[in-house]
Amino acid sequence: MQHTLLGIGLLLIAAIVAALAAPLFVDWNAWRAEFEQRASALVSAPVMIKGPIEATILPLPAFALHDVAIGDAGNGTGLRAAQIRGALSLGALLRGRLEAEEIVLAKPDLRVSYSVDGKIDLPSASSQANAKNFSISRVAFDGGTITIRGPEGKETRYEDVSGFGALQSRLGPFKIEFSYKQGGHGFTIRMSANEFRDASGKV
Repeated sequence: MQHTLLGIGLLLIAAIVAALAAPLFVDWNAWRAEFEQRASALVSAPVMIKGPIEATILPLPAFALHDVAIGDAGNGTGLRAAQIRGALSLGALLRGRLEAEEIVLAKPDLRVSYSVDGKIDLPSASSQANAKNFSISRVAFDGGTITIRGPEGKETRYEDVSGFGALQSRLGPFKIEFSYKQGGHGFTIRMSANEFRDASGKV
């Protein structure tokens, strides 16, 4: 009996050591296509990771993605960030959910494009099931810019954007508070919504 317990204990210790050491030997950049595919499916928009990829498993699953582009960050609606890093809930992952304790965007550059009728050009959710299967307890960003572009190419730019928020799922609810500078003056905006709907009113 003692030999059996000792063997189980040694196996557990070996498993923990292996999990701790794995990030030191795994080349996460070799999984770039997988990261991009999973992220694209999650946000229902193309995701490109141009820089290095870092990840750890213990004590908490965490990641850092460098030089990230989401959507059409060049001409349409999209986001670029020098780095996106976050910490995930291990228990939620074991239950098949993606729950981020925190997501931090470093120097994000957000572009929002809207049409003549005032509708924002946003990608639609490809799957409500996937959309509801994740949440972000806290999202923070600092040193960013927001550019809003109208149908005739006229742009309004907001600089030194910093803030925080939370998102229960891609469909909502969400809340966000951020500050920015425009024309040398500082402003603060607070926003919240219960859910996102398309033009027909469907979730």
